[in-house]
Amino acid sequence: MVNPPEWLHQFADEVAAHLVGVESMAPIGCHIYQGAGPSEVTLFVSATEVIGGIHDGRQRSSRFFLDLQALSQVFDSIRSFAWQAQGLGAQDDVGPHVAIEGDYRGHAVWLRIPATAPKAFPAGRHAHAHLAQWEEVW
Repeated sequence: MVNPPEWLHQFADEVAAHLVGVESMAPIGCHIYQGAGPSEVTLFVSATEVIGGIHDGRQRSSRFFLDLQALSQVFDSIRSFAWQAQGLGAQDDVGPHVAIEGDYRGHAVWLRIPATAPKAFPAGRHAHAHLAQWEEVW
């Protein structure tokens, strides 16, 4: 896989700064697709998988909030700003999310921040029940 350009790293870091954890947040993941249109960026808080104990194998989403006003300031200009409140069916791999289309430092970007990590991505953190410890997986 080709490394994304530096401006996309900077964009993802600026966006991630506006995800505020209510508790200890699992790692933040980022999926980028660059095709003919705007660069598609999906930034998400990964799930935590319980290892051991009676809840072994269960995954839990981190609770967080998103400062929408501050997030809007990351963009030079915004063409659309939306909230999808529910999943749209089996083919919707992102589910409920905030979406912004706009420009960042002269680049067209379509940003999505889902309420929970897309199912296609493994848990970014393990909670070891018997050790009472977190382990960052990625």
